[in-house]
Amino acid sequence: MWQCPLCKLPLQTHQTDAPDRPLKTWLCKNNHSFDKAKQGYVNLLPVQNKRSKMPGDDVEMVAARTSFFAEKPYAPLVKRLSEVIRSIVMHNNASSCVPRNVVDTSGNTFNIYDSGCGEGYYLGELSALLLDSNLGADLGVKKDTTTFFTFAGHDISKAAVIAAAKRNKHTQLVVASTINIPVLDSSQDIIIQVFAPACAGEYARILHSNGVVITVDPAPKHLFELKEIVYENPELHEKHSAVLTGFEIIQQHHLGFSVSLRSVKARLALLQMTPFYWKTNDTQRALIRTKLMQVTADFVITVWQQSKGAEGDKAALSDSMVVALPVIGVLHDNALQDDLSGIENEL
Repeated sequence: MWQCPLCKLPLQTHQTDAPDRPLKTWLCKNNHSFDKAKQGYVNLLPVQNKRSKMPGDDVEMVAARTSFFAEKPYAPLVKRLSEVIRSIVMHNNASSCVPRNVVDTSGNTFNIYDSGCGEGYYLGELSALLLDSNLGADLGVKKDTTTFFTFAGHDISKAAVIAAAKRNKHTQLVVASTINIPVLDSSQDIIIQVFAPACAGEYARILHSNGVVITVDPAPKHLFELKEIVYENPELHEKHSAVLTGFEIIQQHHLGFSVSLRSVKARLALLQMTPFYWKTNDTQRALIRTKLMQVTADFVITVWQQSKGAEGDKAALSDSMVVALPVIGVLHDNALQDDLSGIENEL
């Protein structure tokens, strides 16, 4: 599924005579090689494509997110995402338009790709839910089928991908930019994008014709209790209004729930993984440590599919970039900013 970031040829990731044995070095026919790090990820972001020495979230930001997500505060969001994915698969099954893995068309395998995967929380939790042994009956898949989904993803932050690889030891993860996703054409069935930048042209290129993009963005009340401490006159977050060029909305869901912050560690981790960390003073941080007992998690989940006629015009989409710019709760804020600098140069 991977392609060389330099010449765009397919990368060999497993031994030819033993497809179940991964290679320690990924190779293309032009002899470009990319070593697998000891943590299990591969860096597919060429030096010449970097806009900074260490693009994306730093180690401290990743550590804060890892700490916050350790208690699974967004479990309802993961559950809803899994339900949305299941409903899409079931609907496509019924209409005989099920997107298939081009490598294995007999095994009812669906490729799920996390664009801007961060520390791997959503990949890990979704794989646990979607690979549940009871899922086969729900999807109408034969009982002897054991694998229903494959998972992969990228992030521009090396620190984030290292954390994601540690969390998801059997998932292929790479360091890469959303502007140049190192994935083969028409190889993915579902792309998920949670609080991350998007590139419509790249999504159109790597998706199957019946594939979908699932985006998650902040709804108006997201983390409002935190805003009340940071701002004198807090305002509701403006509803996300971005459009993926060449795609149309086929589903949209709103999900809101309360997140308990039982420990000081959780409260500070939440603060550190948002832009608010840089806006707060010592007094405000003290209030957050002692008073912020819960926050509202508020999300908009949108399902996109390529518009009719867009399939034949993918070239026109190649430079089309849509960026989610949430004002609050940006889980991958630094990575977004690095990709944004690249977007400005690309357009």
